Amino acid sequence: MSIKTVSVTLLSCVLSVSLQAREVVSPDLLTATENAVFTDDGRYFVAGSDGIHEIRDEPAANCAQDFNSDLYVCPLVAPALENESCIFRGMTTDGTYLYASCAVHPKNNTLFPATRSALFRVLPGTDGVDELITRDFDDVLVPNGMAVGMDGSLYLSDTNASLGILKKTAIVKLTFTDETTLDFVTEPWLPASPLYSLPNGLQIDGDTVYFVGGHNLWKIKIRGDGSAGFPILTYHTHGVTKLMDDLVILPNAIAVAEFGLINGLGFNKIVLIKRRGFGFPRKILTGLTQLSSLAWEEGDLFTPGSFVGTSFLQGGLHEFERH
Repeated sequence: MSIKTVSVTLLSCVLSVSLQAREVVSPDLLTATENAVFTDDGRYFVAGSDGIHEIRDEPAANCAQDFNSDLYVCPLVAPALENESCIFRGMTTDGTYLYASCAVHPKNNTLFPATRSALFRVLPGTDGVDELITRDFDDVLVPNGMAVGMDGSLYLSDTNASLGILKKTAIVKLTFTDETTLDFVTEPWLPASPLYSLPNGLQIDGDTVYFVGGHNLWKIKIRGDGSAGFPILTYHTHGVTKLMDDLVILPNAIAVAEFGLINGLGFNKIVLIKRRGFGFPRKILTGLTQLSSLAWEEGDLFTPGSFVGTSFLQGGLHEFERH
């Protein structure tokens, strides 16, 4: 095969991946989307600077329609802590409730350290919210990654622990002492380290935590006593200009959202890493779309089997078909 033929083949592969990307919700309807989850019944919720919203395929009260996708953006929770504006960061679900963190930043700008943050517990109703409880964190946490453990505890990656300098803990374990009032205690679970700077995406599969820290994806066992096992490096980005943000666990792979520090160079991608056995990671280019979270569609709200991503930088929701 000639060099010219190889170039054309590679270019066609890149174009075919790029053409599979689809904006399913416009940034005009949702700005600075940070995180999103599917619940067990297939409902999809997104959190960010505009609050928490549900994306639906049928209209409901106070919903706005995206006329390109015919999906509806329905507000659930406003981005506010009492009389202060906050920005939603991490979000997870235990199958019934949504758990989300919202942080107050000076001038509502995430470049300034958070001065206050809280945990939100939301019980979505058929149309709106059936229950909403908030509780401040005693120590200001900014959890971009959140997941529910097998014992019902929450595991939170604290983005404040950047470079292992600003905070002493990269992952915090939150245990509920009274679920009725949302009282809880927090304890350090994984110490901060430059090896996992910029703690971010976090997911749990059984007794294993998968955790993104800067350039590295780590796998950590939850020991029988609940403590953290030894972190095992699972994937490392190639080049200092590339970082990871979030991940989603698939049956046979881990998919991570990787992005370039200089967004205009188009280093953004979804990387598929095999969970077992050997093989090179597969990469799906996302062009200029810098994804801040990933979810995998197993139902039919979006294209079945596709990745649905948020983007704190560009806003909106973006779908990438997996082939």
